[in-house]
Amino acid sequence: MFSAGVLSPSRAVTPEVAGRRSGQPVRLPIVVADHAGQRYLVSMLGPEAGWVRDVTAANGRAALLRRGREAVRLIEVAVHDRAPILRRYPVFRVDPR
Repeated sequence: MFSAGVLSPSRAVTPEVAGRRSGQPVRLPIVVADHAGQRYLVSMLGPEAGWVRDVTAANGRAALLRRGREAVRLIEVAVHDRAPILRRYPVFRVDPR
């Protein structure tokens, strides 16, 4: 339902990439970040997240699923260029009560 666009926010997509070990399609729902007319997928779990490692192993070849299939190439954004993209989203610190 998520990748069909039926039960998800308008900026949600499901990237599909070949698994780095199995070669089988791997899908994980994620939200697309918009900035300066471009779309970005942000790994909140960092570079060791499974989907990031799969994308790297697939040389960026992936598909975005949302009411259809869009073939894309995901290109890693350099660390020094990430701040303006991430600034658009709220961040909360967790304090104990």
